[in-house]
Amino acid sequence: MTWREALRELVFVAGALPFFARAVPSSAAALSQVFATLCHRLPERTLTLAGVEMLVCSRCAGLYAG
Repeated sequence: MTWREALRELVFVAGALPFFARAVPSSAAALSQVFATLCHRLPERTLTLAGVEMLVCSRCAGLYAG
């Protein structure tokens, strides 16, 4: 694996974390604290997925997914 492939995978995983962090409840609290420093998480801008609020707002989710 080259460093470019490893970097691409790391960016993908980092971008996917806000979407799938609630799947693992034991890590959700720790990840919530980390993402609280990166996003304002206003309730009116935060997406809900299966009735659970995501760790970041829709704007930050778009940035991470992009």
